[in-house]
Amino acid sequence: MKLSIECRYPASAAVVLKMMTTREFHTGKLEILGLAPYTVLAHHFDGGDFSIKIRRKMAISAPVPAALRRFTPAEITVTHEDCWNVPNRSGAVDFEVKGLPVELSCRTALIDREEHSLLRYDWDIGAKVPLLGGALEKLLMADLERKLMAETQAGIGLLKDYL
Repeated sequence: MKLSIECRYPASAAVVLKMMTTREFHTGKLEILGLAPYTVLAHHFDGGDFSIKIRRKMAISAPVPAALRRFTPAEITVTHEDCWNVPNRSGAVDFEVKGLPVELSCRTALIDREEHSLLRYDWDIGAKVPLLGGALEKLLMADLERKLMAETQAGIGLLKDYL
């Protein structure tokens, strides 16, 4: 299943990308959202390409229908690697999810708009559950939207350090 989400930041794409290519942004966002503990497994930035790989435990925040409860534990372990190519203002988020029968991947792009910028996420969500896969994918879509809106608000709060 495909899902596109656009998040608005009240700054230029250059400023937002400057923020998103720091370790402090990624760890600060997790701290603001109360998502500690986490482990930064790798971090790299050479001025053109950025990546950070983080492992953490998380819960699904969307209400889980009874038919899906056996496939959705209370807590899952997620390893995600956020990557950005600064000149192209594009990137990807790769996921490894333990405890949930899904595959997630995402392409990202940062786009300038008049007084703000848009961070676009294009998700591919695939559930490995016969008959109920579509329902699980819809559940994850709702959860992703909620989490990305919260992450965006946390990111907006961190913007002042990069202006």
